[in-house]
Order: sequence, then structure tokens, then C-alpha cells
Amino acid sequence: MNEETHTSDYWFARLEGKLDRLDEKLDGAVTTLGRHEERLLHLEKAQASRSAVWLAVGVGVLAWVPNVLQLMGKG
Repeated sequence: MNEETHTSDYWFARLEGKLDRLDEKLDGAVTTLGRHEERLLHLEKAQASRSAVWLAVGVGVLAWVPNVLQLMGKG
């Protein structure tokens, strides 16, 4: 084996390189997680909007039924 492989500077440099690569991977994962979080928030807002529309439709139908029954002579 090479004498250089036994020095603390060598091992420190290797560890530092590995830590740098891990840091880059972590940054990439955090960025990806941020994008997924933004998409999830967008989907939650869209779901809330759909729910509000269906609630409005339901209330509208319920308000309309007595009028229809009255027009049919059953109310």
C-alpha cells in the first residue's frame, strides 16, 4: 500500500469528499420534496374548490326543490 493512504490528511480528504457528495444528494432530495409539497398544496386547494362547488350545487338544488314541488301542485 502507498504510504500516502495512511496519512490523516488522506482520510480527511476522502471523508470530506464523501460528505460533499452526501450534502449534494441531500440538497437534491430537499428540492424534490419542496416541489412535491408545492404540488400537494395545489392539489389540496383544487380539492377544496371542487368541494365548495359541489356544496353550492347541493344547496342550490335543495333551494330549488320546493319551488318545483309548488309548481307541480304538490307543495
